[in-house]
Amino acid sequence: MKRLLHSEKALLWLGVVVVLAQASGAYSVLTHEQVVDLLWEDRIQPMVKARFPDLDDKLLPEAHAYAYGSLVQDMGYYPFGSRYFSDLTHYVRTETLL
Repeated sequence: MKRLLHSEKALLWLGVVVVLAQASGAYSVLTHEQVVDLLWEDRIQPMVKARFPDLDDKLLPEAHAYAYGSLVQDMGYYPFGSRYFSDLTHYVRTETLL
């Protein structure tokens, strides 16, 4: 009887894990943008300035916007997205898509 009760607990926990795994999501678009915001001053902006030394400070907000745009390739991996589109943007040259 004790062994049966142990098996029932294990099945219950397995069911809880499966249900919660289905309900939980990965990064959302806003989370991705938040990561860009958190890393902008410490990591991303110094790399941009090192890559483009003549970059004017007035253009930094535009560069920040381009950093947000880098998540477009991953839009298909979000819920209700098209994985085919994301695979194309990752593995096909951009001029081929146009």
